[in-house]
Amino acid sequence: MFSELVVCYLFLGGAGAGACLVLSVMGILVPRSRFSKGPARSIFVSWEYRKLFGFGFAFALVALVAGGLFLFADLGRADMVLQLFTSPRAVHITIGAYALIFCILGATLQALIWAQMIRRSSVFILRLLCVLTALISLVVIAYTGLLLQSLRSVPLWHNIWLPALFILSSLSCGMGLVMGASLLAGLGSVFGSVLRQIAFFDGLVIALEALSVVTFLLTTLVSASKTAVLSGKELVLGSNSGLFWAGFVLLGLVVPLALDYQLCSRQPIRASLGMTSAACVLAGGFVMRYCLVQAGVHPGI
Repeated sequence: MFSELVVCYLFLGGAGAGACLVLSVMGILVPRSRFSKGPARSIFVSWEYRKLFGFGFAFALVALVAGGLFLFADLGRADMVLQLFTSPRAVHITIGAYALIFCILGATLQALIWAQMIRRSSVFILRLLCVLTALISLVVIAYTGLLLQSLRSVPLWHNIWLPALFILSSLSCGMGLVMGASLLAGLGSVFGSVLRQIAFFDGLVIALEALSVVTFLLTTLVSASKTAVLSGKELVLGSNSGLFWAGFVLLGLVVPLALDYQLCSRQPIRASLGMTSAACVLAGGFVMRYCLVQAGVHPGI
């Protein structure tokens, strides 16, 4: 039903959209004084902001485009890809495909403006674009979880807590991408306070994600559906249980939560801690989706 290509799409689409959301909110919060006026309705920003948003959106775009390619590769045929955009019914996958395309467009425009490759703009237009990109990113983030929940043929996924888990994971992965991109760009000392705030919110999201996982598992294991219960047991005790506990719970939740605490409490920010936290969050996000898909498709233990 769901191949590894779709798992990659669910992960990359969520992480890329999460990064777009984080960067768009950051763009809205950039003080007006940081922009300088140029001739012919042009705006200019300092090199620090060009690198911050340039690297950030570059990483987000790579994730979004790669996710779209994985989705199209899974469909296999050009007519199936075309059907995504021409379907007369507003099904989840059609809405998601359009949202993904518009998210890529919004991120591309923002990247070009922040990198000063498009100068004929204004602060108002840029902030409006940030708002629109943030809203579209939210649709992409929510869609990945809602897509699985809508498939009633898989009882494990038909759980109200699944979209919440995917949303929180995508937000955390998005913050991990932004953190990693900023540190790779050498901006740890320039935007240390911003990155500490990202680490703080990432820790908060990870704590909520852990709570969502616990609630998801509890509601699954007491479900009236025997197949859902079997799938839940497969998730925590089955063939991929080691990957779930070590790759997602430990590596994707416990370790980055501890590292985020260290990042928030120490000055200056340590690039090694930030990069490790980002890598763990992203690895955990992929493992979580892989294990959930495998347990739903193969419920036996």
